[in-house]
Amino acid sequence: MTPQEEFRLTSLLEKQLNENLSRSEMTELENLVLNSDEARDLYVELASQHAGLLLLEESLVQESLQEKTAQVRKSTKSSWWKIGAAALVFLAAGFAIHPALSRFQHVAVLVDSENASWVSSLPTTPRSRLPQGYLELKSGVATIRFLSGASLVLEAPAKMYLESRMRCRLEFGSAVIEAPDSAHGFVVETPDGYAVDHGTRFAVAVSPGQRSSAFEVVDGEISVLSRDKDREMRLKGNERALLKQGRIEKMEQPFSETSMEPDSTHHLVRPDALANLIQNNEVNTTAASRLLVKKSINQAGYDRRCLLSFDLSGVDKERIKSAGLHLALVPCNRGFAAHLPKVNQFSVYGVSNPQQETWTSGIRWETAPTPERSIHLGTFTVSRSLTGGSFGIRTPELLNFLKSDDNDRVTFILCRDTSETHSGGMIHAFGGSDGLLGPGPVLELVP
Repeated sequence: MTPQEEFRLTSLLEKQLNENLSRSEMTELENLVLNSDEARDLYVELASQHAGLLLLEESLVQESLQEKTAQVRKSTKSSWWKIGAAALVFLAAGFAIHPALSRFQHVAVLVDSENASWVSSLPTTPRSRLPQGYLELKSGVATIRFLSGASLVLEAPAKMYLESRMRCRLEFGSAVIEAPDSAHGFVVETPDGYAVDHGTRFAVAVSPGQRSSAFEVVDGEISVLSRDKDREMRLKGNERALLKQGRIEKMEQPFSETSMEPDSTHHLVRPDALANLIQNNEVNTTAASRLLVKKSINQAGYDRRCLLSFDLSGVDKERIKSAGLHLALVPCNRGFAAHLPKVNQFSVYGVSNPQQETWTSGIRWETAPTPERSIHLGTFTVSRSLTGGSFGIRTPELLNFLKSDDNDRVTFILCRDTSETHSGGMIHAFGGSDGLLGPGPVLELVP
């Protein structure tokens, strides 16, 4: 089979298992499977892994996939048997696999994270199940295992979209992928093309400006294809290629000697006003060194939230294609971490009333803009054990909020959604404007 045929078969099978295969696609899949020994091998193998996943615990997914793959290969000696097995799988797909798959909405598991900080609406604690969606790793290293058995080590800074058990998209950053036999045909997409695995371990690096992608095979073989599929290159062990503007070229230097420079067109905006708000109209503390956030266990407690204001005059908002709000977690040393849940969620809101976007240093809780009357822009999570790292949001809601602004000023509210479990819980802190304890808030605008 050609790489294009392998990719097409994998895509059609994924659609079949997710119950969105059209009649014409079903006919195409049948023709592929019934007319090629290699296609039957791959189809039976991948479909068996999907069926096996329905009966296995998460911790045993990879082992069971490998065992089932070995069983399938051992018993597929006869071409006619393969045809019969494929036909049985087609029938099973209609009666057994489809209803059960509805219980498994996730496509991967976050196996481990090493000093990781995230900008993501997906779960970011180890052993979390990951559905489709974006993960942006700001610092550290994270290991993700797809339910196909493929394992991916993501290195910060990086942004990735998890698409399915057999496919992901690396928008920028670096990753090393190991695909066992159960994940044969695993696809890593990049802004200018994609790589198709043929049972291997390989690395991918995408420049932050999304202008080039580099591929290096550690062991095995992959196919690198341009976005329009008119160019293709096969790479084997220790071979490298650069994909840029639709062209694929061999690379002589290893990754460690290759520079993947960030895009210099990113526009960074720092706040011109910050405020810490404390419930019960207490005197507000300065936000110069720290932004303080807390949610008490009772309504009479001392909740805290923050206001962040940015001046966007001189920014061409129509040209913005992506936006992110970045915050640096810093030590606070107020309250007990043990009196918080292990994972805490934070929300960012956009103030929609222009009359509330300007305030003085004496602003109070009772007169400040509230989340209830603002626009929810996104969430992120922080483990109670962390005292540092980069966090924030990068969402379509944030981009739309910025584009809809008509007075060249935007104001955000930062809250903690998760309340303390007992009185005296820890206050979370983020770097303020003076940068003394850590970097202050930054609004990143990408044209």
